[in-house]
Amino acid sequence: MMKKLIGLTLVLMLLIPALGMASPNRVSFLGPEGTYTEEAARFWFQNEETFQARETVDAAVADVLNGEAEFAVIPQENTLGGAVDSYVDALIQAEKLYVTGEIVLPISQTLMALPGAALSDIRTVCSHKQGLLQSARWREEFLPEAAEMEMASTAAAAEYVAKTGDTSIAAVAAPAAASRNGLQVLAENVQISRENRTRFYVLGKDPADAETPKHAVFVVSGPGKRLAEFILTLREAGLGMTAVHDRPEGSALGQYHFLIEVENEEGIRADQISACTADDVRFCGCFNRVEKKLPQPDYAIDRVVVLSRHNIRSPLSGGGSLLGDITPHPWVKWTSSPSELSMLGGVLETMMGQYFQKWLQQEGFFPENYRPEEGAVRVYANAKQRTIATARYFSAGLFPTANVPVEVHVEYDTMDPTFSPVLTYLSDAYADAVMEQIDSEGGGEGMKGIQKGLKEAISLLMEVTDMEESEAYRSGKYGDLLKDETTIQLELGKEPGMTGPVRTATSVADALKFQHYEMPDDRDMAFGHPLTFEDWKKLHSIVDAYTFVLFETPLLAVNVANPLLKEIRAEMKADGRKFSFLCGHDSNIASVLSAMNVQEYHLSDTIEQHTPIGVKLVFTRWLDENGSAYWTAELVYQNISQLRNRTALSMETPPTRFPVHFKGVEEQGGMIPEADFLRILDNAIDAYDGLSEQFDAEEDAAA
Repeated sequence: MMKKLIGLTLVLMLLIPALGMASPNRVSFLGPEGTYTEEAARFWFQNEETFQARETVDAAVADVLNGEAEFAVIPQENTLGGAVDSYVDALIQAEKLYVTGEIVLPISQTLMALPGAALSDIRTVCSHKQGLLQSARWREEFLPEAAEMEMASTAAAAEYVAKTGDTSIAAVAAPAAASRNGLQVLAENVQISRENRTRFYVLGKDPADAETPKHAVFVVSGPGKRLAEFILTLREAGLGMTAVHDRPEGSALGQYHFLIEVENEEGIRADQISACTADDVRFCGCFNRVEKKLPQPDYAIDRVVVLSRHNIRSPLSGGGSLLGDITPHPWVKWTSSPSELSMLGGVLETMMGQYFQKWLQQEGFFPENYRPEEGAVRVYANAKQRTIATARYFSAGLFPTANVPVEVHVEYDTMDPTFSPVLTYLSDAYADAVMEQIDSEGGGEGMKGIQKGLKEAISLLMEVTDMEESEAYRSGKYGDLLKDETTIQLELGKEPGMTGPVRTATSVADALKFQHYEMPDDRDMAFGHPLTFEDWKKLHSIVDAYTFVLFETPLLAVNVANPLLKEIRAEMKADGRKFSFLCGHDSNIASVLSAMNVQEYHLSDTIEQHTPIGVKLVFTRWLDENGSAYWTAELVYQNISQLRNRTALSMETPPTRFPVHFKGVEEQGGMIPEADFLRILDNAIDAYDGLSEQFDAEEDAAA
């Protein structure tokens, strides 16, 4: 009976608009005036309300709960800085609070100081926590010695600088804060990414009566396994989880509050919410989202070069080897032979090709159902089944009415030298220098230090696979993953390699990741263990570390990536070429980016932090209205929800597009002038030739 009453109440909440109620006219927001939160509030309410700045999120929320305001607008999550802690706490603690709307704003952070100050004068930078996070990479490069000072808001930081009279203090804030406070702009766009955005929530005491709401929020309380159970409930109800945040419940260890955001692009129905609501699940509102767009300069695409990783494959080894006996559990029954693209991988890759078709049509670069002219399009793959198949599926999605051939240059199932990340230069002095870089990556302890940092992840892997219950592991066949040492192997003509615990753990974690993508049941994919998104990221940190050491260590990257860098450079200048698609492996993308001196980055919506499955490194050449050329670089990939839910991609439900940036390069509106961009590539290519010049000379001098 209680379930029916809840369902009826929700139907009324969602479907019956309030009649005869006066329009709300008071909106509290996280102040002071001049913040992005105020901009979000005015964008949502179109300046028809009375706006009240408050010093904290709690104060703005209290206004709603106490009847001092009908709505509160608070920051929820930033692209770069992640969730705003106070928002999470506010929704968990206030039981009579609902999310009634969401605003997405583009965020441009500016460094400002007193008139007359120079960048070289700055010793302290103050801002809100998010402003400091978003500008961290820029400050590391241009103000490495400057101290941080956290303020209540970016606007408060600008006010503080204006009042101090100290030219050694600067603020990171919105551009408007400079003119408001009489400050001088020292640098624009100091945020990590030109795609920097913040989501803001509109909160109220009553649920919204939004028409066809596409988003909803729940708070689930209980032990960690309750989260896994609720995810299954969401799936059965036809809802997809888009984010989860947790807080300790406070009464006992292992008890949590989980704030969970869900979506359904077709609209969330009352019966779906009712199906998900329970005694330990609180419904926090249904709503829609609006996004403010910045005016875009008039640029046109002139050329696109894509370096792709293959999509989902089966593990590299079959059941009769390491994977077959290191766990007592059976693995998923794969739809392909070892190392080959799975059926799901083919479906996902076709979707990605279809998305690229829609994107390039929207940009006016391709006509509808484009049939390429001779030489306009090139598709080239390594000679492995998973790379050839990925290229074919992508091409079928991108060019559904054309049969674009896939170039393969060597015998099937061998490694093409262009895509093979092998060492083509090696000397004793070079090997010593590589090991010095790895030592530094391990905090001065090399692989020993790196392995220490992975101890928690390897322990979790052993627990999830019940490794110590397998006869092979108990017999000592695979050593002790927590105590044995990992060694690096460098051999001319071969890929950089590892032996020992990290190598073994990487093979198992990699297979578990693909099982996670393939299996619909959240418990079965981890052999009955309930794992959170953060647990999966922790497991994959083993693979990330393996790839980082062997293919992103700078001296190794310029060595193994050299043939592919030359291929990419040639495609960027090939006569008549419009679109190039080169299909290889994660090691290819990792080494190319490292050789090009990419700025450090971490991806937030995938368990793979650097080179997610199926990821595309997309280089796009743009021409402005004067014919000047610029390049952008971005990683395009399906997020974890899209992978597991098999979400069809479109311009409305796009994959993640994450811009990458390069050290020592000044961008113009997120774009790199062509001469500067090609110089990055040429420097990476020339660095390989410099290896023999540097290290052969060192050996000659030593002799």
